[in-house]
Amino acid sequence: MIKAIMFIAIGAVGAYLYMNPGDIDGATEMLKEGVNKGATVVQELTEK
Repeated sequence: MIKAIMFIAIGAVGAYLYMNPGDIDGATEMLKEGVNKGATVVQELTEK
């Protein structure tokens, strides 16, 4: 499952860079937001 999530992240960054060439800062920001949102979801699920 971790491998699948990593491939999704790599694919998303690749697609972002394909549509916006050279925008490395935007790609890293998008990746950070995705990780933070995923961590928030996991935290909420584990609190219950």
